[in-house]
Amino acid sequence: MQIRIKSSKIAEIVNGSCTHEDLVITNLANLTSAKSDSVSFFSDSKYKNDLITTNAGLVILKQSDANLYKGPSIYVDDPYLAFAKVSNLFFKKEYKPEIHNSAQIHSSSLLGENLSIGPNVVIEKNVNIGKKSIIGANTYIGENVILGSGVVIHPNVYIGSDVKIGNNCEI
Repeated sequence: MQIRIKSSKIAEIVNGSCTHEDLVITNLANLTSAKSDSVSFFSDSKYKNDLITTNAGLVILKQSDANLYKGPSIYVDDPYLAFAKVSNLFFKKEYKPEIHNSAQIHSSSLLGENLSIGPNVVIEKNVNIGKKSIIGANTYIGENVILGSGVVIHPNVYIGSDVKIGNNCEI
C-alpha cells in the first residue's frame, strides 16, 4: 500500500511551517533523485546546487535557507532530524502482536497489550513493557526495566537491569 500524506500533516509532525499545505507526498528521496511527489531535505551548504536543481515536490529546510529555494517548503530548526521523523512515516514496520513460545518471561513482569515478543527473548523479574512494543529475537531484558509504549528493540540487544526507555524509542 502506498503512503499518501499531505504536506500540512508533515509540517505538523515535524513542528514546522509549510508554504504549500495541500501537496500530496508519496515518497521520500534525496535532492538529486526526488520527483514531484517526493519530500526531501536540505541541511548542508555543500548540496546547494542539488537544492537549486531538485525536482522534489517538497523540501524541508531552515528558514535561514529560504532565499536558496523558492519551491514548496517546510521550515524547521533541524532539517536532518525532521527528515528522519518523516522517514518513519514511510518505513513503519508492520507487526503481528504475538509472544513467541520460546520467550522466557518472569511471572512478575507486566506486559502491555498488542506486544510482539520474538523467539528466545529473556525478560527478567519486575519488567514493565508498554503497549504496542516490539522485542526482537534473542533479546535480554534485565530486572526492573521499564519500556514505554511503542518501543522497538531490534534482535540481539542486551538491556541491563534498572533501565528506563521512554515511549516510541528504537534500539
